[in-house]
Amino acid sequence: MFHIDSLKTPNEVWVKLETLFWKTDELRGHQLENELISLILAHYDTIQDLFTKFKSLVLQLKQCGIDKKEDHLIFSILSKLGPEFSVFVSTFHYDKLTLRN
Repeated sequence: MFHIDSLKTPNEVWVKLETLFWKTDELRGHQLENELISLILAHYDTIQDLFTKFKSLVLQLKQCGIDKKEDHLIFSILSKLGPEFSVFVSTFHYDKLTLRN
């Protein structure tokens, strides 16, 4: 309340509240992006656990005002999968190439 006690108009109050609460936390966004980049499948018991963490990080990034493109997210997921998923990765790339043509 001490932030808005001296303000006279509703507009001044609104502007002050926006500066206090609607700031995008850039540092938090960078931390989340780094965490997203550094995800490693071997650190999780199942691929479902990796996907759950991945989706959680993407949602947190959106809350920080960082919206990742879907194709970047797909490639990020594919890059995290190990050689045991190479069949799925190659199938995805093949389908992507054939759908373009």
